[in-house]
Amino acid sequence: MIYVMRHFNFLKPFCDLLESKDPRVVKVVLQGLENLLAVADKLEGIEVMCLKIEEVGGLDKLEVLQNHENGEIYQKAFNLLDLYFGPSEEHQALKPNEQNGALEFDAGTSNAPTGGFNF
Repeated sequence: MIYVMRHFNFLKPFCDLLESKDPRVVKVVLQGLENLLAVADKLEGIEVMCLKIEEVGGLDKLEVLQNHENGEIYQKAFNLLDLYFGPSEEHQALKPNEQNGALEFDAGTSNAPTGGFNF
């Protein structure tokens, strides 16, 4: 199935259906993407599949669906984004730590002079 979708350019028109006005169509496409990503994950090809989906605009369409009026569509889109397109390690490093109810940001190494500034 992945071979067919990748080599016959099926993914772009499939992801374009996420913009359908018919919620039934959107639900079917979301289910199809979920199945496709699950198979890719089992075959250790998840990174390639996520990249392909992003390249054809599917990621942007999934993000838009998080504002959909249909709660089921919102939830399916949210779950796909969270599970397969969640924040990368790079973004996790920027996330603030919470300690005793206060947020703590790590600014990393500083290039400021140690002796202060001289004007």
